[in-house]
Amino acid sequence: MISQSNMRIVNTRERNHSDKEQSYVIEIEESDGIIASACLNIENERGEVVEFKSIDVNEDHSKEILFYELDKLAFKKKVETLTFPCTYTQFPVDLRADSNDHFLFGHGWSNQTNQHVFLFDGIKMANDQWLKNQFLSNDYTIDSVLTLTEHEKQEISTGLDEWYPARFHPLHYQTMGKNSLVLRHKGEVIGWCITCVAGQNILLYDNLFVKKGYWNMARSISLFGKALQIQLSESPIRYVSFTVHGDNIPLLKIIKKRSMSYIVDYQNLKVYVKKISGIGE
Repeated sequence: MISQSNMRIVNTRERNHSDKEQSYVIEIEESDGIIASACLNIENERGEVVEFKSIDVNEDHSKEILFYELDKLAFKKKVETLTFPCTYTQFPVDLRADSNDHFLFGHGWSNQTNQHVFLFDGIKMANDQWLKNQFLSNDYTIDSVLTLTEHEKQEISTGLDEWYPARFHPLHYQTMGKNSLVLRHKGEVIGWCITCVAGQNILLYDNLFVKKGYWNMARSISLFGKALQIQLSESPIRYVSFTVHGDNIPLLKIIKKRSMSYIVDYQNLKVYVKKISGIGE
């Protein structure tokens, strides 16, 4: 199907069709060739926008055309929900992310997922004084997760969805790093740091949690700092990886202020979502 918009040609073609999945390519052309394109994969009334590309100097205008055509095609194919996954690599500010946010939020999209995935040089990080400082009073202790008693494990299991969400359950891991720790206050379990091997020479800090009422950044930093010290003293693994959710602004500010020189790799993973309602053809 070919249409024309302000002297730009829009070409929509089917790329793949099966009983379970359909795939379409939308391209915007000018006299010099294709300036923007995207692919829409459709399965079970859900559509995913992938392979978005643009070389247009006036990118917002080509986006307007492209995403209008995506909406129109989704409506025609009875798609109920569109998703658009994006990856950004500049921290702390990625101008492409800011531009996409501004455009998509203004066109009925919302943010379903927003995660910042960091890879740090653990040796450089551990030498920084702010991670060596002692922020805990004598009422707090940090011990190996292996010190959890059966009674404490039962209390943790009972507390699921009461004082911590399922995402932070510390007992579902099949394997843990040797530096996985538990934080106690006057003998009561109030937090933990769970690690696991994520690849060659990388340790993933997958689960850092402090109970509401006890949480502050200093206690989280103390827990993380202790785990990092153990990692570097008792294992050959050099690198540290962890994910920060997009709404954790305080931690992102600390990373920006304290840890920029340790970042080896960074990705901001966003998934935008849009419900398709009646759209005129």
